[in-house]
Amino acid sequence: MNNTELQSNAGGFSMRRTFLTLLGGMAAFGILTASYATADLPAPEMQPTQQTVIVD
Repeated sequence: MNNTELQSNAGGFSMRRTFLTLLGGMAAFGILTASYATADLPAPEMQPTQQTVIVD
């Protein structure tokens, strides 16, 4: 095996690892997004409103 073959194999492995890392990151982002979209979020609390009554 000469030096050129060794470099091309190393470059292919590095590119494959980079691609799989990006693919895994996108999958993790999709799972987190889906879990947030389907989560039961607490309802916003109703703030008591005060009504101002003006008497003439």
